[in-house]
Amino acid sequence: MNNNKYIISKIIFIFIFLLCSISMFGVSVYTSPNPVLTELNIPFVVSINIDDIVEIRGYKVVIEYDGDILEFDQADNGDLFDGQPIGWWIVNDDTPGIIQIECLIFGAGLFVTGPGNILDLTYTATSEGITSLEFIETKLYDPTGLIIPDVTSIDGSIIIGDQAPPPQNLTINIVETTLTLFWDEIQFCTYNVYSTYSLEDRVEWHIEAENLMQSNWSCTIQGNENNRFFYVTAEFNFSQLE
Repeated sequence: MNNNKYIISKIIFIFIFLLCSISMFGVSVYTSPNPVLTELNIPFVVSINIDDIVEIRGYKVVIEYDGDILEFDQADNGDLFDGQPIGWWIVNDDTPGIIQIECLIFGAGLFVTGPGNILDLTYTATSEGITSLEFIETKLYDPTGLIIPDVTSIDGSIIIGDQAPPPQNLTINIVETTLTLFWDEIQFCTYNVYSTYSLEDRVEWHIEAENLMQSNWSCTIQGNENNRFFYVTAEFNFSQLE
C-alpha cells in the first residue's frame, strides 16, 4: 500500500514538474529581419519564426498592418514546413489591414521541430516612412493538436525609403531662461533642430543641434530675444540597426 502511495506521489510530482517546465520555458514568435529595410513599390518578404526547440503540428497567426502604407501580396509556409503534408491552409485577408493564416499538418504523429521559419509574408510598400506588423493573435499547436501555452510574440518594424517622417507634436516649454523643445519619438531616427528670428521670405534657418538621439532639446534664452522660431527634422540612423 505504501509503495502505491509512493508511486502515485511520484507521478503527481512529475506531472507538476512538467507543467512548471512548460510555463518556465515559453516560446516566442518573431519577425525577421527586424526592422525590414525596403523601398517603394518593391515586394519584400517578412519571415515569421519561432525561437526555441519545440515540436509543433501547426499554427495560427493574426497580424495587423497599416493598409494605407502596405499592400499584402501573399503568404507561404516557411522552410520548417517544407515537404510536410499540409492538410489545413487558410489565408484570410477579407478584413482591411488584417491577415489571418492557419496551418496544420495532417497525419498521425507528424510534426516539425523548431527553432526555425514557419511562415513568409510578402508585402509591397506604397508610402515612405515607418510602420509595423503587430501580432494580435498567436497560437502554436503541439503534435496532438493542442494549443501550446505561454507563446509570446514580438512585433516587427518596417522602414520604407530613406526619408524619415517629420516629428509630430512639437511643443515648447520655458522655465525662467531655459527653453526646451519636445516632440514625439520616431523609431531608428536622430534629430536636427533649426531656428530663426524671423519668418520673412528668404531668411536663413540656422542649425542649432544635429544628430540628437533624444526627442528633446534645450537652450538658454538671451535677454534681448523677442521672437524666435524653431523646427525639427528627423533622419534615419541605420547605425542603430547594427
